[in-house]
Amino acid sequence: MKRWALVLAGAIAAAGSAACRSSPPTLGDPPPTLENGEAERSYQQLLERYTGRAEVYSGFDTQLFAGATYQAWPFREARVKRLAGFQRMSPEEVEARLKAERADWEKFHVFELGAWTQDHQFDDFDQKDSVWRIALVAESVELLPAEVVRQGRVDQNVRALYPYMGLFWVQYRVAFPRQGPNGSALIPEGTKQLMLRLASTLGRADLRTAGE
Repeated sequence: MKRWALVLAGAIAAAGSAACRSSPPTLGDPPPTLENGEAERSYQQLLERYTGRAEVYSGFDTQLFAGATYQAWPFREARVKRLAGFQRMSPEEVEARLKAERADWEKFHVFELGAWTQDHQFDDFDQKDSVWRIALVAESVELLPAEVVRQGRVDQNVRALYPYMGLFWVQYRVAFPRQGPNGSALIPEGTKQLMLRLASTLGRADLRTAGE
């Protein structure tokens, strides 16, 4: 009971200071971190570079908290190695995972999206008739996703990689085609900024991240 009382007290205190925050209060235990402090800082800096966050409000009511991390190759590599450290993977396992990541990276621009909606009926990003329109915007280019896959409720394993996602959020994989029918790149090489846009009658969230 004492532990839950402390969690509740922390939640109330966080809610009271919400006006000063740019992200929602997080309940429960903190996300796992690496024992090596330098490696932890390096990962967090890379995560921040490729992550965009936004909120949607209707008056004083929160409609959406969202964050998305662009799976650029430097981040994919760091993510695999971070998980390998937590799970004590063998070098062979790490190599196999990096090979799979490379194959996926060559085909798609991928965002790992985390979202919390006040009304569960609007947590439908993977549905064909979703209230949300999702688009990848870069300079004069705008792409619609090739797939949106609901990966389930966020847990501590997910938060070890994406600590900004709360325990009540849902994780999605949002993938966009990297090449057109003629094999040309749909997003010009060297694009410095990308934006994952979530738009609906509830409002709009523009999640800006670094490009590759």
